[in-house]
Amino acid sequence: MQLASSRWNPTSQVSCDMSNQRGFSLAEMIVSTIILGLMLVAIASLALPTMTAPLRGSAKAETVFSAAYGLDIIERDIRGTDVSGVFACTANVTVTCSQPTALTTTPYLAVLTAYNAAGVFQPSCSTTPCWVAYVVYSQPSGNIIYRTYQAWQTPPATPLAGAVAAVTAVSLLPNGTAPALPDAQSMAIAVNNANGQVSLQVISAAGAGPTQNSSTYTTTVLARN
Repeated sequence: MQLASSRWNPTSQVSCDMSNQRGFSLAEMIVSTIILGLMLVAIASLALPTMTAPLRGSAKAETVFSAAYGLDIIERDIRGTDVSGVFACTANVTVTCSQPTALTTTPYLAVLTAYNAAGVFQPSCSTTPCWVAYVVYSQPSGNIIYRTYQAWQTPPATPLAGAVAAVTAVSLLPNGTAPALPDAQSMAIAVNNANGQVSLQVISAAGAGPTQNSSTYTTTVLARN
């Protein structure tokens, strides 16, 4: 009895049916790309606030710090003056000063003071307190408000004349003697002679990386002398 041969025939081939396999059409690829792009945009829009939050916080802190420091100095000078000695001034061709009754943006703020250059109050004079100078806050250009102590040799005839003379001298300087508020966009004042109050507004701005922050601070100060 003979067994049937089970040897492998190297000439035999296995056929595969490729009729059900195909690639993506152009339309399908375009639709897929659009969907993927929309998904990436949605993910980026959700992630961006989280990524920029530290920068926004840093910019906000910078404006709060600088504005608080500058406002404290300006408020201190206003509290120590008389309301008749606070002026908003401009220096275009000639210096003009006024006491606006509504908040008015000004490049120069002149405040009558009874403190000498060393910061010592002058109590005794022909008048009480003894007015000896003007403190001038200036922002001729840029984002810095400067503070300049401007004394006089001869007492002015009126507070207005003294303010004009002080701002005229300060306007000749390229910058003030000391920065009072380094990240300022503008300052504005309003003077109420009836109740001795001075309204003060400062807009401060700062940035951290690509993030910018602007804050507006408004306060009312009583001129006590």
